[in-house]
Amino acid sequence: MPSADYEEARNNIIKAEESIRTGGNIYLSPRELEADKFLLNMKQKAIHKGIQDSASYAPSMHFFHAKPLIEQDPIFKIIQKLPKGGLLHLHSTAGVSSEWVIKNLTYRNDVLICNHKDGFHMFVAVPSELCANEAVPVNKLRARATNKTAFDESLESLINLYTHQPELDYPDINTVWEKFEIMFSVIDGIFDYLPTYIAYHQQLLQELYEDNVMYLEIRTEMGGVIDQNGKHLNSQDMAEVILKLVDDFKQDHPLFIGVKVIIAILRDYDEHAFDEKVERFLDLRKKYPDLVVGFDLVGQEDLGRPLASYVEKLKNISDNGRFFFHAGETNFFNTDADVNLIDALLMNTKRIGHGYSLYKHPVLWEAFKKKEIAIEISPISNQVLHLVQDLRNHPAAFYISENVPIVIANDDPGFWNAKGLSYDFYYAFMAFTPADSGLQVLKQLAWNSLKYSAMTQKEKINATNQFKASWDKFIDYVLGFGRKL
Repeated sequence: MPSADYEEARNNIIKAEESIRTGGNIYLSPRELEADKFLLNMKQKAIHKGIQDSASYAPSMHFFHAKPLIEQDPIFKIIQKLPKGGLLHLHSTAGVSSEWVIKNLTYRNDVLICNHKDGFHMFVAVPSELCANEAVPVNKLRARATNKTAFDESLESLINLYTHQPELDYPDINTVWEKFEIMFSVIDGIFDYLPTYIAYHQQLLQELYEDNVMYLEIRTEMGGVIDQNGKHLNSQDMAEVILKLVDDFKQDHPLFIGVKVIIAILRDYDEHAFDEKVERFLDLRKKYPDLVVGFDLVGQEDLGRPLASYVEKLKNISDNGRFFFHAGETNFFNTDADVNLIDALLMNTKRIGHGYSLYKHPVLWEAFKKKEIAIEISPISNQVLHLVQDLRNHPAAFYISENVPIVIANDDPGFWNAKGLSYDFYYAFMAFTPADSGLQVLKQLAWNSLKYSAMTQKEKINATNQFKASWDKFIDYVLGFGRKL
């Protein structure tokens, strides 16, 4: 048997690490402690089973293989009920489940399909110069199909990376990114037409609301569209459309707090287009400061222009808005994509999208902790897009151990057969967090999404009060769930 001194030293190390990690200082009430006991019992049983039979442990698998197993896990049922606070990293055009898009939008008579000039199919709702041939109503082609189910499945494959053999179909990061980026072009035409734009974004809010997300920050270019009368609406018109859409949704969903917009543009636009889009952002930021809250650059970082090349072009934004930069979405060390983390810090970013390579930079992660710059972690995205295979090896586990500020996000769930935020929260809970972390870490992650949001202080106070009420109901659910086991 170890000596008493040995046991004391061992326990001191464990307690010290517990106090440092994310959620380590969260107080739990007696009711929460009882609920935590049920949850931890389930979690530790699942982990023990995974140790004994590692091949069947869903949190270690590729999402395309794991999804059916996750949906059978009672822990996932609890995660679905979890009040998740806000979703702070979502690209709006990939936010809705692909199945809904096909079963609803492509059944409209005003949604067409054509061949893009670059050789792939694309949906359109208004004439497009990108079509290499005449666009045909999807319903017309569906009516000719001998197997309509197979027809719809073929359409869904255009906007969904899912495959039963991801390891073979996407052998490397560039292969999967090539299809991933094409899918944005496939679906973009749907957002050029106001009726389909509105229907899509109503569904986006509905799917998140049903998954207990109370607040949303979307990344979008927020370009113009054409309404059903042929009128061209500009970005300011679209700001009004979004404000009305959200207000209407809140009327029927009083627990939903609202939406803010981060203008996100491709990092590889030509100089003229880039300058135009920056000016548009500054104009929108001035006229809609409560809606348009920040600016970002998007696209595959490894192959894109580094942030350092934009310092001069973006210096006006730091005084007129906020940055929420994608940075460090790479496996490389001290390449341009990795060093984007340094430039994001120096350009005063408020949060970091992905920040996958941050763990390689001790000076940076300490600076992010000091400045309270949160990392937006999107587990499934990082796996599907080839940064990590087994999510237990994701650097977010290190961030949690060090209490580097993080929030959980879903990035582009519609493109990989997901829906809402629960799948990503499940992976975070079962793959990133310690075996003995339960409600404390879940509560901290949800709180973080409000704390590090772009809401005003007044909005955060309102959101906090609302979250507390939802959390209490969630504890009732966990207690009831646990007593049935």
